[in-house]
This record gives sequence, C-alpha cells and structure tokens, in this order.
Amino acid sequence: MYNKYMEKQNNEFTESSFKFLNHIDHIRSRLELYIGDIGDGSKETDGIYFLLKFIIDRSIYDFQNGYCNKIEITRDNNKFSIRDNSKGIDFNDVVSIVRDVYLNNDFTNRPFTRFKNIYDDNINFIVLNALSSKFTIKSIQDEKYASAYFSKGKLIREEKGIEKDHDNGLLIEFVADDTIFIPLHIEDKIINTILSNCVYLNPGLEITYNNKIFLSKNGLFDLIKNHSNNQEEYPIIHYKDNNLEIAFTHSKDNNKAKYFSYVNGFFTSEGGAHQNAILKGITKAIKETEISEIDVSKLQHGLIGAISINIDNPIFYNQKNVKLVNFEIEDYYIESVKNIVKEAIKDKTHFASSIQKRIT
Repeated sequence: MYNKYMEKQNNEFTESSFKFLNHIDHIRSRLELYIGDIGDGSKETDGIYFLLKFIIDRSIYDFQNGYCNKIEITRDNNKFSIRDNSKGIDFNDVVSIVRDVYLNNDFTNRPFTRFKNIYDDNINFIVLNALSSKFTIKSIQDEKYASAYFSKGKLIREEKGIEKDHDNGLLIEFVADDTIFIPLHIEDKIINTILSNCVYLNPGLEITYNNKIFLSKNGLFDLIKNHSNNQEEYPIIHYKDNNLEIAFTHSKDNNKAKYFSYVNGFFTSEGGAHQNAILKGITKAIKETEISEIDVSKLQHGLIGAISINIDNPIFYNQKNVKLVNFEIEDYYIESVKNIVKEAIKDKTHFASSIQKRIT
C-alpha cells in the first residue's frame, strides 16, 4: 500500500509541477521578503519610503567616503528623482548594477562601514528596479554620461552621450509600480522626517527635497535642539566618537520622555538595547555620584535623548530595522553613557545642579 501511494505521489509531482522564477519575478511575487509591508504610504515603515531610502543610502555611503556632499530629490506624485554629486559609477556597470545579482564576499572582511558600497551588495537597487513601472539610472563623469531605462526590471534601452555643464554624479528616477503599490498616498511629512534623520547622522551633507533644504552642522545636538523648543533646563550634553554619538537634555515643560535611536544609519523607531542605555546610563551615573537618592520618574519626565551606534552584525526585529534586538550589547552602552554623564556632572556645574534639583 505504501509503495503504491508513493508511486501515485511521484506521478503527480514532476519538474513541470514547479515554477522557476528569475530574481526579478521572485522580487515582484514575494516582495514582502525584500521590503516588508507594502503599506499605503501612511507610515514611515511602508515600502515606498524603504525604496527611497535605498537610493539615499548609496549617496550617503559616497558622502562618508568623501565623494559627495549634496543630494537633490524631487517628487511629482509617484515619480521620484534623486541626483547626487558623487563620482558616479563606471559606465560599463550602469545596466548590471541594477539588474544582475552579485555579492562581493570580501565585504565581510573589510573594516566596518555604516552603509554598504553598491559594488558589495547591489540587491537593493535590483529590488527598486523590479518594483518600478519606470526606472532610470544615469551616471555622469567628466562631461559624459551613460544611462539605462527599465520597466519592471526589464531593460528598455541604453544611451551614452555628452553631458556638458553638469557635475559628476548619479541620477536615479523611478515611478512606483501602481499594480503593486495599491493604494499609495505619499506624505511629505514622512519624507521630511526621513531626510532630517539622514542629515542629523551625517553633518555637512546637504539634501534638497522639492527646494526645501535639510542640513545639520552638529549632528544629534541639532536634533535635540530642534525638539526641545528652546526649553532646555541645561545646555545639551553631546558626545561623539566613531561608533557612538549621544545627545540629551531635559525640557522645562516636563512632558513625556522623547527618544531617538539609530543603528548603522537606520532609525530604530521602536528602540531596543541601545535606546534603553540612555535612561539607564544616566541613572547609573547619578547613583554612582553623591548627588542624592534618585526618583527615576522625575528623571525620565522631560528627558529628550538621542543615540546613534555603529556595530557589526546588528540584528533587527524585522526587515524594516525598527528595533534592535542585540540585547547582549546593552550593558556596554549603559557603561558608555554612564561614563559620559559622570564627566558631565564633574565638568558642567549647571547640568549637575539641574539634575540635583530635578530628582529631589
């Protein structure tokens, strides 16, 4: 009986029973694996904003390596145009970089960088290309250009020519495929938040969106300043090194605590181990001084804190990277924040007296 059953099963399932997808078709039919929830544009974690950040991150990588300092973004309904002043990409790679999957295995052996080089992992570009009804890539170098035009991941045509009076750089234009993104209501408010986070994490980078300029000179210090509405109880405490940046103050309005946290350039809107370190590190620093006993609730009210870390192999809650779940790092960052706060207590009398007044 068993053998007859197996024989029947084998007769029913053959190679023709399976559909083999190329990578473009796989992306379009299983897009949740690549961008998470598609959404309708009402939340920052919706797919359209994830696609936009793909492109911005590539330009930011060039900024961090000294090849770019401006990104210009325009939007007309569902059509985006992103142009930077980077060195562009090799003309021979204009098509393959957004169509053909290739990974550079040497990436894991290189020093840590916040964003991957496009030549190390180009899958994000392929995803964007596959999910766009129209997609254009154009590289400009030394008054020459090479461009390629696609529709839903399929190459339509290529061009090469002269591009006088234009800076070197890369231009990406895409129209989100309206057969996938249904419905889609893109919100400028969400895009403004995304771009603000980008410049806070990359002081000196200028981003223009539909003629509105985003620029930060002082990183997370500027973020806290903009959210405190000039109601700081004491001057903002700010510290930055290669792998950690933190800024915080307390607001006189004593509202609910506000936290902003980032990992490797991603805004972790749901926090995680690194965000926990802000309050816990401050609390621990105060406990180790002889200021007074602590009422943690008073310490938390009005707190406005931001932290950004760079780590190898971050583990996030989902594809949207909204929550860091590497909880084994929490103690390390609590200690780091504690030491920063203890130095501030020792060196900044206004800060120390404000904390003393707040917690007693």
